[in-house]
Amino acid sequence: MNNLSTLIKNTAISAGVAIAASTFFAATPADAFTMKFDPSFGTTSDYTGSLGELKFDFVDSGNGGVSILMTVANTTPSDIGSTLVGWTFDTLDWMDSLAWSYDNMGTDFTLVFEDPSYQPFGTFDFGVRSEGGNNRSFSGGKPTAGLREGESAQVAFTFSNVGKSASELESLFASAYESGQLRAAARFQQVGVNGEESDKVLAGYFQETIPPEPPSVSVPEPTVTLGLGMFALGALGAGRKNRKSEC
Repeated sequence: MNNLSTLIKNTAISAGVAIAASTFFAATPADAFTMKFDPSFGTTSDYTGSLGELKFDFVDSGNGGVSILMTVANTTPSDIGSTLVGWTFDTLDWMDSLAWSYDNMGTDFTLVFEDPSYQPFGTFDFGVRSEGGNNRSFSGGKPTAGLREGESAQVAFTFSNVGKSASELESLFASAYESGQLRAAARFQQVGVNGEESDKVLAGYFQETIPPEPPSVSVPEPTVTLGLGMFALGALGAGRKNRKSEC
């Protein structure tokens, strides 16, 4: 009986662990998407090799507000080299009337421009740029700070009275960026070995490929294991009985 009860207890524990693990590792949809700054989406004729990424994360900020955390990264190859000094992006038309605030989160990206002109791509809703050079416009001057290749930074825009959840807003943004209704672009300077070139690169919606989940390992139910254990004990008892009757 001790062995059987131990077997039942261990089987129940194993089943409980398996259930807990499957719950813990269950994938939950993230309220985020990523844009890639790549010449395949658009650049200028003198493009010299700069690359980057811009990730949008949407978080409910309370009182009907939504914060958009923007993580920008310079992914330019190190043998080329560049400094990402700013980027532009669009928002949905109905958000034009919403109050907003900006947090540079301790980074060098302290300047925000509304409706910046960024030629040859036209006008965007917002532009974020680092300090230095001509601060009167998004594309003017040569900023002295920014992200070198392999570096990243995060800033936040918070919009008030959005009237939608972070998840709903993320879905609207992702669809609009994927379709090309909304656009984003990056500005790189100090590009190349001599650091004298510059790049302007448009972004495209990037859909990450999620690897398939590994096959699940089935854990026998406690009642099945109990049944097998009792069957084995019954067979053992029958064998002993037969040997006894033969003596």
